[in-house]
Amino acid sequence: MTDRELMQMEYVQATPHEVLIAEIMDCRVPKNEREHAAADEIQSLRDRLAQPEPEPVAWLVQYPNKHEFVWGEKPKFTNGGVLAVEPLYTAPVHAIDISQERVDETAKHEHEWVGLTDEEFEEYAHWIYPEKLIELENLLKEKNT
Repeated sequence: MTDRELMQMEYVQATPHEVLIAEIMDCRVPKNEREHAAADEIQSLRDRLAQPEPEPVAWLVQYPNKHEFVWGEKPKFTNGGVLAVEPLYTAPVHAIDISQERVDETAKHEHEWVGLTDEEFEEYAHWIYPEKLIELENLLKEKNT
């Protein structure tokens, strides 16, 4: 029997993911510490997926030679020349539903300050005067270290 045939047999005999998840989530089935942690993470993911998608508060419109912020509804354009339109949120989409417990846990750990890379600095220098960008980076460093 080839390796491929053995893998195929194991695949056919394997317990489907839905069954495994149902067992982990079943409160009547005894669990070890890892299984409890997995059940908590699965429930957390289910809760996050049940939340409505956040709505953008503004849009960044990119033209060939400038950028423009538009607040509120997504802008409709009839002319060419718009390179991209990116939604902007009040917080990173993945961080909106972060729990206070995770924030507290993160706060316990020391973090090393990581400033802008040269590439990031050059990119943002098109939007903000370089002097103001340095000022902003220093202010953020002071607040976060």
